[in-house]
Amino acid sequence: MFDMIETLVRGLRSMSQQHDLFTQLLQTADYMRTFSSRHQEIENQLRLRMEEAEASLSTMREENEALRVELAEAKGREESTAGRLHEAEGEAARLRDELSRLRTEVLNEKKQKEDLQLRLDVQKEELEREFAVEREELAADYQTSG
Repeated sequence: MFDMIETLVRGLRSMSQQHDLFTQLLQTADYMRTFSSRHQEIENQLRLRMEEAEASLSTMREENEALRVELAEAKGREESTAGRLHEAEGEAARLRDELSRLRTEVLNEKKQKEDLQLRLDVQKEELEREFAVEREELAADYQTSG
């Protein structure tokens, strides 16, 4: 009977050990389920963040392309403006030269006018003197003949 009790005790111990083992296995399975579930949540969050990043990247690429087009247009406008500025500077230089030439021409004409006026004044004085002399001669002739 002692053997039977001993066998029974061994069986109970074995069952207790198996129970402990099953409990540990169940705890391990629960931990693994929790870990797997948490891992799945993290993976889903990472996928969502990756999709958001890809959408953001796509938007940035579109904005970047729009900025490139805008930059090309601005460079075109700048080149056009630079060309017009160069033309305007050339025109301004030409007009300055023309103005300088016209000023010189006006000064020359003014000097010629002054010279002509002086000659006319001299001629007028000579004519007035000659006229005065002739008048005196005529007056003298008129007095002697009359």
